[in-house]
Amino acid sequence: MLELCERHRRLYPTLRPTEGMITMALTALARGGIAALAVSVLFAVPVAAQQSMQAVSQVVAGSQHTCALREDGSLWCWGANAHGQLGIVRYGYDEYRATPTEVPGFRNLVPVSQLSAGSFHNCAVMINERIYCWGWNGNRALGRETPQVIPWPVRLQGFWSVAAVAAGNLSTCVLNEWGGVRCIGSNAWGALGRTDVSLTGWSIEPGRVIWLGRMQSIYASGSFNCAINAWNIARCWGSNDLGELGRDPSLGRRNPTHVRIDDLGPVSMLGLGGSFGCGLSESGRVRCWGDNSRGQLGDGSVETSYSPVDVIGLPPISAIAVGGLHACALDFSGSVWCWGDNIDGQTGLPYEEGVIVPEPVLVGTEQSFVSIVAGSNHNCGLTAGGELYCWGSNRERQLGVGERYRGTNIPQQVIFPTATD
Repeated sequence: MLELCERHRRLYPTLRPTEGMITMALTALARGGIAALAVSVLFAVPVAAQQSMQAVSQVVAGSQHTCALREDGSLWCWGANAHGQLGIVRYGYDEYRATPTEVPGFRNLVPVSQLSAGSFHNCAVMINERIYCWGWNGNRALGRETPQVIPWPVRLQGFWSVAAVAAGNLSTCVLNEWGGVRCIGSNAWGALGRTDVSLTGWSIEPGRVIWLGRMQSIYASGSFNCAINAWNIARCWGSNDLGELGRDPSLGRRNPTHVRIDDLGPVSMLGLGGSFGCGLSESGRVRCWGDNSRGQLGDGSVETSYSPVDVIGLPPISAIAVGGLHACALDFSGSVWCWGDNIDGQTGLPYEEGVIVPEPVLVGTEQSFVSIVAGSNHNCGLTAGGELYCWGSNRERQLGVGERYRGTNIPQQVIFPTATD
């Protein structure tokens, strides 16, 4: 019997452990009926195992909020909550959280496989391929007709075989397992990539981005969206007011029909900002295009470019993260480089030393990161051990450090509550 109990303990390693002992009741199927085994299995949970379950596995950053998924399956958010983006109901919509707060709506759902944060709403893909979103539905990006705050997870209807979701400002786009992309929300600037919806209209019915073909990843921004196809070529649609689509705005400022970002070449990933974008090549080269009013293209100037330009002074890069008016890159040693707007220290330089940083600077930290994300004016980095560090703006408590201040250029560790807190 002890062998049977030990087997069940091994089969359920993701049970949330607590200090002390765990009692487990088992039911065994016996020949001729069900025999109940009133067995109390007592075993101590190692401290290392508890710490592993508390580690962060995914992190996303919205406009002024941050969310993280932990290894135990729990989902936590902090920062601004004016639009219900923290998934908190009982404390009201106009508040904030200065430290990580668990999103209660996910406690009884199946595990999350992928997260995405938009400006004022978030979405999660579950392991059963369903999508749940919460936050601001003003642009109907949550798939409901009434423009309102929805501070609890609601299921998006009409999507199936979901591979990934991208939450933006105007819309929510979904990639299915066959490479098709469908979007809902506002079609302002052509962000839905559809011609069956007016450029001042919206749709809660998923519609396929026209003539897009088979894609492997999707990205959402404020007013334009992009996807990478099976040949690693970027295709984008929506606003081109400042060259977001990689072409002169005189050729069209609103484009619901996707276009190729000329001169970008094959890319492994993209990052989209307010009115600019960046692409990472397979060789580790970063190129950006669009608005450059805050030096966010990283070419040493503040001149807007309608075609991709090289970000200067970078070593080979493994990942990129793009914020509202700044961008960051992660090199293969785990160091982070940032450039662009520095109003709250998000580039890694003290904001007193300059609010515009037109070329990359190294973020000063002893930590080595394996992934990075960027919000409007803040960034976060995740270590191999699941520790989370954030820097930049803290005006809406989006750094999760327990207090409010303007911001910091030094990455600060985010501390999650423990079972005894």
